[in-house]
Amino acid sequence: MLTISQRAQKRTQLDRILQPYNLNSIVNFPTRISLHSCSIIDNFFIDNSYWNKFYIIPLINGPSDHDAQLLTLRFTQQHIKDHSTSYKRNINQFTIADFLHKLSHETWTSVFEINDVNANFNSFLNTFLRHFYSSFPIIKVNKPVNHNSWITLGIQTSCQH
Repeated sequence: MLTISQRAQKRTQLDRILQPYNLNSIVNFPTRISLHSCSIIDNFFIDNSYWNKFYIIPLINGPSDHDAQLLTLRFTQQHIKDHSTSYKRNINQFTIADFLHKLSHETWTSVFEINDVNANFNSFLNTFLRHFYSSFPIIKVNKPVNHNSWITLGIQTSCQH
């Protein structure tokens, strides 16, 4: 069994290992209590660059010698992006024509050679989706965030005059 100074030394070692990652232990009360000892065997580690407000309290777990913890966090927003990123499929007359061309040149033999209805449907769906995904790939779209979204059309018209 470790002495109190050995436990403190082990705790200091753990804190030093986690410090470069900006992780800090926040449990400062015993989580396991027995007749002859108490210890902090459960820990929460928080990155302080993301969480600035929290509180933690012990929850007595009835006849058990092992208590729970209730951690409450309040997230703070770090950075507001200048662009809103979204994803979409580019569907236009050219991609639709490409999709129809690919479907028309498909032999569909894998679909017609199967007698099981479920396997037949899965084969059809796999073939269909393969062509769909190749014709209509997902593209990333960056839209500038309108910081003047509070300006109404009436205000814009008045500013022009």
